[in-house]
Amino acid sequence: MEAASTELQSDHVLVEDIIKHIYPSHVNPVSSEIAKDLINHLLEPENFNGLTRKELIRYLTEEKDYSRSTIENKVIPMLKRRGLIKKTKEKGIHLTTDFSKALEDIANCWETIYKRQQKISKKKKEE
Repeated sequence: MEAASTELQSDHVLVEDIIKHIYPSHVNPVSSEIAKDLINHLLEPENFNGLTRKELIRYLTEEKDYSRSTIENKVIPMLKRRGLIKKTKEKGIHLTTDFSKALEDIANCWETIYKRQQKISKKKKEE
């Protein structure tokens, strides 16, 4: 059980790094904090398979004292657009890998562009 707790703590640190990149705290510190708490709450083993919107909002407003309006109008839509969370009838609000898939696609495109330009540059030097 202790190893799982250590891994979860480590995951919380990684979540902070991810949120820094997609939701910079210098732009909107409150929304950034809400996003970190929301993701970390969904990472808890008992919540990993999803929570209803009501359960998630209750946690963030009652236990964390965040504004319901900010959660529903800013944070949840942003995390959904970025592909970190998804809302389905079966699971409610839950984590998703759409974000990592999008980053992989972007990375592959960039690598293709870079390698293509590298080849062109090499050919021009040889001419």
